[in-house]
Amino acid sequence: MAINSAAIRWHDDHLELLDQRRLPAETVWLPVHGSDDAASAIRDMVVRGAPAIGITAAYGLALEAARLGDSASAAALAPAIATLAASRPTAVNLFWALERLQTLAADQSGQALVNALKERGLWDNVMVNDLKYYDGSVQPIERMPADLKEQFRTAFEVEPRWLVEAASRRQKWIDQAQSLNLYIAEANGKKLDVTYKMAWLLGLKTTYYLRAIGATQTEKSTINDGKLNRVSSKVEETAEFGQAADVPQACSIDDPDCEACQ
Repeated sequence: MAINSAAIRWHDDHLELLDQRRLPAETVWLPVHGSDDAASAIRDMVVRGAPAIGITAAYGLALEAARLGDSASAAALAPAIATLAASRPTAVNLFWALERLQTLAADQSGQALVNALKERGLWDNVMVNDLKYYDGSVQPIERMPADLKEQFRTAFEVEPRWLVEAASRRQKWIDQAQSLNLYIAEANGKKLDVTYKMAWLLGLKTTYYLRAIGATQTEKSTINDGKLNRVSSKVEETAEFGQAADVPQACSIDDPDCEACQ
């Protein structure tokens, strides 16, 4: 794997960085096997210069994705992205590289599930329609294997306390605050009170949006034959259309004796 940099090279299955702290007396190459190694190298000034920092962060996140394999979704890579971002908050190239890779991870987040279902012979039109019907959730699908249900949870199917716990561990490496979104499927006063108190007790300086599932959902329909599957294209004439609807019982503003309008 070619890298156009004298201070960064690829060796076997990992990245190597020329330790800038040891120059010019010594030439020492430090291995990078994942996002933690890359973040440490950036934070400890092993690698210097805006382009080199961006390259190191990108490879660190790529190595982390390779380690996670099929489970390397955008959500699974979020802790690694946060760790790398906190390693040098003022580095523009660092954030540019992370944003590019985060976008790629988001585009491929559903492919891991598709590949897993294809390997087990479960990817068919019925499965596609089930995923659409349940808004991408695999939990209600009866023929979905238990291990895939555990692996491919949506944000609303992860307990909020784990989101807060992960954020609290990242907080010590961040100078200011985090934009932490909370996802609560069945929000109520007690659950919100417990979640926000826990965030405060664990040292979070702030949170961000509170996401909840709406009380109503749009009707889902799929069109693959050129026909409207829920609304008829022709108006059906019925006897009821020729009759006026009954006037509901309601208060009239023209009634001077109405006590409600006094």
